[in-house]
Amino acid sequence: GNTVMQHLYKGIRPLSIWWVILLLTALAVLLGPVDYIVLKRKDRLPLTWVTCTFWIALFTVGAYYGVQALRAGDMELRVVSVLDAIEDCNAAWSTDYCGLFAPRSAEYKLRDMEDNQWWSGIAPTQQREYGPPTGSNKIYCQQRDGFNLPYSLPVSIWTIQCLMKESPTERLPFDARVTTRGGQTILDITNHGESPISSGYVLTDQDRGIRFDSVPAGQSRQFSANPTHIYEWSDDNVNRYGSSYHQRGGAPFIPESAFFAQGTLARTESMKRYLANNDDAAVVCAFYDQPPLSYGIASRLCKYDHRQLARLVVFQDRSN
Repeated sequence: GNTVMQHLYKGIRPLSIWWVILLLTALAVLLGPVDYIVLKRKDRLPLTWVTCTFWIALFTVGAYYGVQALRAGDMELRVVSVLDAIEDCNAAWSTDYCGLFAPRSAEYKLRDMEDNQWWSGIAPTQQREYGPPTGSNKIYCQQRDGFNLPYSLPVSIWTIQCLMKESPTERLPFDARVTTRGGQTILDITNHGESPISSGYVLTDQDRGIRFDSVPAGQSRQFSANPTHIYEWSDDNVNRYGSSYHQRGGAPFIPESAFFAQGTLARTESMKRYLANNDDAAVVCAFYDQPPLSYGIASRLCKYDHRQLARLVVFQDRSN
């Protein structure tokens, strides 16, 4: 969970204390020796109250606009979403992890929400030595039987409000069929989404399967290969997802970390047990980069960054 939230915080860091120290040191030098030497040479020492007022006003304005220049940015909604479904089932489940960066203090509103969604605030599950500022988890929601929709998100300037959305959805953005023939695993996949599938893999066991590459939007492709080791769901790799190296931005974001975050972990563990106990079961994992969101922020100036992961549990067709 912390690794996913570190991705939501990407690019947002606290203002370094060295900027404050540098600013105060420069102001002390100007108010002290520089001001004294310059005025004494001009024989204008009584004017020191005027020059001191000038320097203080100049540094006040400079500090205000300087911090804005260092920390300024566009409003951005960063989302990591996980979609799960079972073959021949007419429903799927979606879990979204969202981070809203606020360039100014205001109450923000979400648009295009549906009545079957449940929204809640989330926060890191453990304290980190270094980390960006986060917004308040206090959000205002309209709650009814079956849904919880936020109508106001108060976010302080230059902080991030993190949310989690859970909801059923009609279907996954792809269909897939897995066949085992002569020791090979064959994947037939059709991408119904508006964006291409960037990559993916098929797990025929907890740590074995085949990988596949891109599938254009609205097209079908077939992939076949002999199963090899795939370690993304292994316990050692899961521990690596949560390491401090990844939390502090030492490596690129690993999408699979979302499979083991709050809200999706139980489904992932169920899939792992199903793969271990059912020889015919397989899980097709597909990754989408920047697919469109069904919701957004009620502002034309908001940028969006969406990583989507979709998993489909299928039953292999075994042929001789």
